[in-house]
Amino acid sequence: MFDFKQYFTHKYALLISLYSTQFMGIGFIYTAVPAILRKENVPLDQISYVYAIGLFWTVKFFWAPLIDRYNIGGFGRYRGWIMLLQSLMVITLLVAAVFDMPKQYSILLGIFALLAFFSSTQDIAADALNFSLLEENERGMGGAIQTAGAMLGNLIGAGLVLVFYNTIGWSGALILLSFMTSFSLFHVYFTRIKVVERCEKSIKSIEYARLWTFFSYRENRSWLFVISIFYMGLSISYVLVNPMLVDMGWSLEKIGSVSSIFGSIFSIVGALFVGLIVNRLGKKAAMLVAGIATLLATVGLLVPLHFYPNDWILFLAVMLIFIGYGGSSTVVYMGMMDNSREETAGTDFTLQFSLVFTFGFSASGISLSLAEVHGYSPVLLGGAGVSIISLALIYFYQGFCEATAITNEQLVEKKDHPLNKNTYGEEAEIAFNSVGVKVASDKLSIKTP
Repeated sequence: MFDFKQYFTHKYALLISLYSTQFMGIGFIYTAVPAILRKENVPLDQISYVYAIGLFWTVKFFWAPLIDRYNIGGFGRYRGWIMLLQSLMVITLLVAAVFDMPKQYSILLGIFALLAFFSSTQDIAADALNFSLLEENERGMGGAIQTAGAMLGNLIGAGLVLVFYNTIGWSGALILLSFMTSFSLFHVYFTRIKVVERCEKSIKSIEYARLWTFFSYRENRSWLFVISIFYMGLSISYVLVNPMLVDMGWSLEKIGSVSSIFGSIFSIVGALFVGLIVNRLGKKAAMLVAGIATLLATVGLLVPLHFYPNDWILFLAVMLIFIGYGGSSTVVYMGMMDNSREETAGTDFTLQFSLVFTFGFSASGISLSLAEVHGYSPVLLGGAGVSIISLALIYFYQGFCEATAITNEQLVEKKDHPLNKNTYGEEAEIAFNSVGVKVASDKLSIKTP
């Protein structure tokens, strides 16, 4: 019989504390700091530097093998890394509390970069621990906890702390964040959980050269182009929300409540809604719905900005952006998994994530710089144009496919796939069926056009 109390007290409580504290500091930097800086009349092009630290999350696959390969402090394969990185995150937040915002903004940017590096690396170890702790029948709850933890961390770091910012100030906010981040440090130390090793191959067998073979597949390149443009349209409007709310006279407390608290809730609503669309109508329809929501929200921001300055219209437009953000993330992640090879699924997923979010971060930084010079309206119109282009690309894109599980005695690949010979060997039994795909003997899934 499933002992809910036992598992929640140990495994699930540990994981939710790890994922929530991981995102508290980062959520504060990405959402609260731009609003605080704009309140202090810092130019938008300088605020855009904040988003550059997100690049650590896009390249973390380079050092991920080190987390698998080495143990730290004799606490187990991943617990030692988590304790080290969690401690460094706490210390980094405390150090940031010593400096003055915005007078020492350049120094704080370096500190934020360190925090992003520690947080992104902790995410590698937390994901690995998640995989090692949970049995197959527990993965559904594990995924739900991972999402809920990230949303909870963002809600606290970017929402509640910003609401009380005028009362506690910069130093108080950073000290509070460091205190809450330390919770999972003690949780990891005092929790004794048996970790099951599931990796059969040594990390030494990984060849970094194989990372790039994913891009030599034409359909993969087409898919990455489509979702990169799609995410650029979303990022342009998303990044302008908080600075624009400040310039329209909203208080930091109001921005924290609307953008971070309600925004997190509406992102979950968007994700669940798109999940239903995917199951019923497929990924193309889901992406079109999410893209249309983003387009309407981008255009909707122009109404209170120029024609009818009404807080309720602005609130609805901002919530529609968060709905589109949650829905878009859901369907893009599903597509990334469908376009990942089984034997290197984690690497392929990370590579897609890295490229797409690099485009997103770049679009965010460029949008803020352009808004400083030309104002919000031209940039929003440009974002609407990018969204329209992405909708057209999605509509005409023919690469959407459904994955169907089959026996482990089959392999299905496109006949021009560059990895067939190198990965499976010339001795593999190959045949071509009527739809032009290559069938061999040791693959667990099949793709159909």
